Amino acid sequence: MISFVLREVPDYVRCLVTYYTVLDLQEPPGPLPPGVTEDMLRLYSPVACLRDNKNRIPPILVARAGLDTPWLNGTIDRFVTEALSANLSIELMNHPLGQHGFDILDPDGRSREIIARTIEFVRTSLRP
Repeated sequence: MISFVLREVPDYVRCLVTYYTVLDLQEPPGPLPPGVTEDMLRLYSPVACLRDNKNRIPPILVARAGLDTPWLNGTIDRFVTEALSANLSIELMNHPLGQHGFDILDPDGRSREIIARTIEFVRTSLRP
């Protein structure tokens, strides 16, 4: 879904928030399933959409769980690097001790900080 929003950039989308999301499909974690091509992975890869539409991308907040799988965090890292190189408005929040689903599984101060910042980010982005 995020690749559609980044590729099409509908006028009603004023910001994007992702929590521990796969943001680069171009380096899969294993062999490709039958029928899936590298062109398909690029087409649906959020990081590739940044390159194609950098002038239309709304502000983005990315939350990352430090204890998530290295492959998933690598997709986030590549996305953030690409967004910064395109000079996009992006904010990264890392929960160093958070696991995948930290907003539910790790009810600690850092999780609360990330959730509070997310709410403020959305409120600010939606102001006229």
